[in-house]
Amino acid sequence: MSMKSSLLASMDFEKINPMLESFNELTGFVTAVLDLDGTVLSKSGWRNICTKFHRANPESRKNCIISDSVLANKGNVNDINIYRCKNGLIDVAVPIIIRGEHVANVFTGQFLFKEPDKDYFMKQARKYGFDEKRYMESLSQVPVVRQDKLDKIMTHLRGIIEFIIDNTIDKIDKEKNKDSLKREKQVAQTYKQKLNLLDVKFQRSIERAPIPIMIHAEDGKVLNLSKAWTDLTHYSIEDIPTIYQWTKKAYGKNKENVEAFIHKLYLLRDTQHDGRFVVRTKDGRHLIWDFHSSCIGQLPDGREVAMSTAIDITERIERENKIEHMSYHDYLTGLHNRRYYDEHLEKLDTPEHYPLTIVMGDINGLKLVNDAFGHLEGDKLLIAAAKVINEACKPSNLISRIGGDEFLIAMPNTSFEEAEGIVEKIRLRAKKVKVNSIELSISFGADTKMNDKEDIEDVYRRAEDKMYRSKLIEIPSMRSGAIDTILHTLQEKDKDSEEHSKQVSILAAKLAAWMGLEREKISEIKLAGLVHDIGKIIIPSSIINKPGPLTAQEYKTVKQHSEIGYRILNSSKDTREVSNIILYHHERWDGLGYPNQIKEEAIPVLSRIIAIVDAFEAMTNERPYRASLSKNDALKEIMNHAGTQFDPNIAKVFVNDYDKLLTVEVEG
Repeated sequence: MSMKSSLLASMDFEKINPMLESFNELTGFVTAVLDLDGTVLSKSGWRNICTKFHRANPESRKNCIISDSVLANKGNVNDINIYRCKNGLIDVAVPIIIRGEHVANVFTGQFLFKEPDKDYFMKQARKYGFDEKRYMESLSQVPVVRQDKLDKIMTHLRGIIEFIIDNTIDKIDKEKNKDSLKREKQVAQTYKQKLNLLDVKFQRSIERAPIPIMIHAEDGKVLNLSKAWTDLTHYSIEDIPTIYQWTKKAYGKNKENVEAFIHKLYLLRDTQHDGRFVVRTKDGRHLIWDFHSSCIGQLPDGREVAMSTAIDITERIERENKIEHMSYHDYLTGLHNRRYYDEHLEKLDTPEHYPLTIVMGDINGLKLVNDAFGHLEGDKLLIAAAKVINEACKPSNLISRIGGDEFLIAMPNTSFEEAEGIVEKIRLRAKKVKVNSIELSISFGADTKMNDKEDIEDVYRRAEDKMYRSKLIEIPSMRSGAIDTILHTLQEKDKDSEEHSKQVSILAAKLAAWMGLEREKISEIKLAGLVHDIGKIIIPSSIINKPGPLTAQEYKTVKQHSEIGYRILNSSKDTREVSNIILYHHERWDGLGYPNQIKEEAIPVLSRIIAIVDAFEAMTNERPYRASLSKNDALKEIMNHAGTQFDPNIAKVFVNDYDKLLTVEVEG
């Protein structure tokens, strides 16, 4: 037998395998011991992507054999050799050199240095006929490792390899000296010390491990602590010389559970024990750790020694809790969402919760607020509504936001009369809430399930029907009041807008009457003149009052006001007739206006009148960006733009008969 074969035969894999399995559990890195011919002598924790795909397929397995061969014979035998397998993963080989003889390699890896190129692996799956879904799931289990973390893990692995070398040498020496009992005891003692982690090199590998590790004895003494443990908890081995001081400091009232865990660990010595505990750090933070503990040997005096490793899952649990919270809660109001309502209503729909009242609520005028003041203000209205509803309801009520402006309340053990009382309380509180001076208004409908013969869906539909009937009554007055509020707010932003709108209203009505339009149209244009600039509520004061020319972006903002005005006015029955006048009052006769670039007779006649009067009034009044024109100069400008910007016929009437039409009397 050659020396190399003899050395391989002396490697005690019954002792080596637990060490490699422990390395796999601690770091997540797979391991394998291969001789120089590529024969696998031992392996632990190989990735599914390798065992079930790469090495299982005859064609892709050729790449694995190439990787094994290259790594086994690559470079200096004293190096840590890194190689990117032709199947796309990173492999590492560390040589085992015993008494100057390179006998084998410890392989680890099956990881990536950066996030995987999924297109590359998908092509590879198709190339070798892998199940693409299962293959990509296996790929997702492959860790991405930074170089600095790899260096720490390799330091740990080198400690294990040194143990393998020393253990093999000890075994060889023991076999050579079987006739010497004294030598046998010395070797046994040396092996025992190394196995029980008293070897200095192995102790250092524990201390440098990238995860929390504690080595402790049966009497409670802490023998070693990894730097990762100290970094996370801020407790050093001097702070916690015994495992029981650790439990007292880190667990407080829950230390009895942890002590029972430790007691069971030493009682059932051949079993690994897993547990999840909340750890309180020295500086008062709380971490969630998954513990894996097992007895690993004895000290020379017979005391059992155990190793406890931990995985800090705090961020993962927080992320999972956040995802779960998001899946059941409305992101804006913090109330439960429709999914939660649907899943939990069934639990409430039982006889012990009857009478069960369903209340449906819908915010009035939310779209109007969004159009007038923007969605951020609309969000404030929703948040305010949620707060008012939540404060008025009982803790046992299930409150959910189920749509854009809709709320559902399930009230167990609540009669219809009691629910009406709560709704009235909400209404009274809502009257005190204003967003941009607009009062919060919510329409409600309720219905009650008295027994299990009724279908809860029928109760829901009846509550919804009642809510919609309430909206028919409540919305008109709410919207009318909101429009008045918007006009008032605009006038506060632009001090000249009120007088300008009044003059446009009067002059447009006079021109319409002079042209012989019917009384109804005169009334419409008079109202349109008053509200024609209501959409400017969206324009910042800095633009409205800007002394110089507008930028392209500022002008784009200004041009939105006719559409915003249309949406605001179209929301109320009282102003719906004039909304189209407002929408088109900046269209031009030549089709170059906005927002729809319609032209000539396609533009409503009242919009064409407003366009002329609005321009004339603007020119004859001073603005921050220019001085006013005289009446005659303004009339000349109207005529100069007749047939391009303005309807030529109406412009001619306005210019030629201006003084006469001022004498026209209009009602109101």
